Amino acid sequence: MLDLCGVPVRLFATGREFLEALDGEPIRCVICEAELPDLSGLHVYQLFKQRHPGTRFALLLSRTDPAATAVAQRLGIETVFHKPLVHRRLTRFVNAD
Repeated sequence: MLDLCGVPVRLFATGREFLEALDGEPIRCVICEAELPDLSGLHVYQLFKQRHPGTRFALLLSRTDPAATAVAQRLGIETVFHKPLVHRRLTRFVNAD
């Protein structure tokens, strides 16, 4: 969806792959699945924020889960998306300064 809107996107299969690929290029924002094959999205967030405290981060949940949303917000995750994604919310998050 973002690629079709002209937003450059990089995809990673696992949380570790993403964290290992952080090579100093600017990162505008991160949208991370909550359930990854190797790490939880919450763990990825914690490790990522240690190195990139100013970068915006959103967590993508496959179902509406108020407890998971509350934990994410307590940890400082800016935005929590629930599937199915709403295009307007996603593009508003990506394009925010």
